[in-house]
Amino acid sequence: MVAQLKYPYQHFTLNNLKGELWDDIPSLDGAYEVSNYGRVKSKKRYVERGNNRGYWLKEKIIKPRVSIQHVSGDTRSLYRLSVTISFEGKKRSVPIARMEIGRAS
Repeated sequence: MVAQLKYPYQHFTLNNLKGELWDDIPSLDGAYEVSNYGRVKSKKRYVERGNNRGYWLKEKIIKPRVSIQHVSGDTRSLYRLSVTISFEGKKRSVPIARMEIGRAS
């Protein structure tokens, strides 16, 4: 028996979900895309390393993690989804909501 996934961000297949639209994340030169369902996709690209060496990265859906922030004297908690992206040799943890806010219409 296959478990039914409750939220769209829990789907890690490259197949589009019904009604899903993708858009490039601003300032990342087309390396990543975010969907209207909050899924983040790393695009297929060539990554260069020193001495004319490099490798190809496959296209994949990035698994988000849930971070918890306690506010109001630990009486309330905020739950946020974020992903770790790597671009130009640096890793960054970016909240998914911030990516969607920066989307062009």
